[in-house]
Amino acid sequence: MASEHEKTQPGITPRPTQPRVPERYVGLWQRLILQQNGIPADVTSNVFWLQTRSWHAHIQVPAQRPEFAQHASLQACGPDRLAWLAHQQGFAGLTEIEGEICSRERRAEFRPPDGKRDMARMVFVDADTLVETGIESRYLQIWERVPGGDGFSAALQRLDQGERPAVPSQWLIFAGEYAMYVRERARTHLPSADSLAALARSEAADDSAMRALVDFEVSFARQTPAGWRIQLSTLPFREGSLLLAQERLPPPQDNGLRLAGTPPTCWQVLEWVDAG
Repeated sequence: MASEHEKTQPGITPRPTQPRVPERYVGLWQRLILQQNGIPADVTSNVFWLQTRSWHAHIQVPAQRPEFAQHASLQACGPDRLAWLAHQQGFAGLTEIEGEICSRERRAEFRPPDGKRDMARMVFVDADTLVETGIESRYLQIWERVPGGDGFSAALQRLDQGERPAVPSQWLIFAGEYAMYVRERARTHLPSADSLAALARSEAADDSAMRALVDFEVSFARQTPAGWRIQLSTLPFREGSLLLAQERLPPPQDNGLRLAGTPPTCWQVLEWVDAG
């Protein structure tokens, strides 16, 4: 909250006290349908959107994914598997909602930028069904709330040993019993393109360059007694493994959090709401 001194200074606006996102948006949403002009409706892709009071994470994996059981890493993937991975989507960042208008500031994104802002009109059909209509891009999506995403929510950013944001950037975002982990690729600031696959074609990317392009992780996990287990990932060989080998997060201290692992990792708390 701004001090009384700050409030009297010309040109300084006190920080808003209301959260960026109304409570009814918080939780996990699964997409039922995507409609775009001239493109058949997509009702088969696996798409999840996790929303906190301020932060969001999104993963989209097309249906009919080829078999990856024999591919334990990106190094084991040949040209056909790498090309398929380039058609996925995922992103994370800050959300702000005013009335029916939702604006997403993407801090990390799997696809190259297309020059358009992520803005949409949101209309609740009922408490658990949401219709999203694009503003700068023409599309319609219908979302359904997934039970279990209420209560606790948090957003964390990983720190390096010097307590600075780790490079590449990494986030953990939680809502209820669900979590998404987002790690950027080493290469940042991709040039504009219609898709990652289109960028790879324009750059005549070889296998090594393709691995660098698709090495962007968005993993969706669910809380279990053994820890947070990955259900869906842009890196398929991560599915089934534990994202976090602990059932519950420890309480933050001094706006930070230390998570168990080998070695343990340190995280900055960007948001923490414990409704329980």
